[in-house]
Amino acid sequence: MQTCIVAECYGNECVGEYLRNAVGGKVRHNPYYGLERILRNVVKEIKPRCSRLVVVIDYETGDARILVEKNFRLTQICGKVWVGQGVNKLAGVVAVVFDPHIETFAEWLGLNPGDKLKHKDACNYLYSELKRDNDANSKFENCIQRIAAAIRQFLG
Repeated sequence: MQTCIVAECYGNECVGEYLRNAVGGKVRHNPYYGLERILRNVVKEIKPRCSRLVVVIDYETGDARILVEKNFRLTQICGKVWVGQGVNKLAGVVAVVFDPHIETFAEWLGLNPGDKLKHKDACNYLYSELKRDNDANSKFENCIQRIAAAIRQFLG
């Protein structure tokens, strides 16, 4: 069974890579992906090719937040991170959702990312910051393990 992890942005792609190591699969990211494109178009295109689909997205604010709430039943896993199952057209899709975005998760870890998670080198930034900060790294690893366990439970 092929597991596909679709990431909304560069920072989410980086977390997707850590999750790939924990749950297997292949990470897909395109800089043109956005929340709506992932939920409305990409899922339709990718889901038929993947027996399991995980989306790594931001909760956002305003109308975008309502879109996430309408399509997923979420449970908070660790600070600023929710995991849940899709409903209706997104049934069978698992979502990892950062509240309201990946930068807030990084701040919860004790990092100060600014806009560094919005660029291609997001993984380099995150990796180097976690390597030098044992507390942030421990918090991150613990959260990744909790997210991976929730994903495995939802995927069966």
